[in-house]
Amino acid sequence: GEYRIMYYKMLMSIDEAIAAEYAELKQQGKIRKRIDDLFREIRFGNPDLAKHVKKRMLEIARKEGDL
Repeated sequence: GEYRIMYYKMLMSIDEAIAAEYAELKQQGKIRKRIDDLFREIRFGNPDLAKHVKKRMLEIARKEGDL
């Protein structure tokens, strides 16, 4: 229903933001270190979000052969 659509849109927005941030971090080099640094920054304010972001970024990095 309506909530399922809102949930899907929210997840898509989050994943798009993670992918965009990954692309910026990748340009800076040392992607694993950048992901770990971002994880530590986010973890202080929102541990659950930090775990999700790190997991998704590592998935992207593996998929793109960056690790």
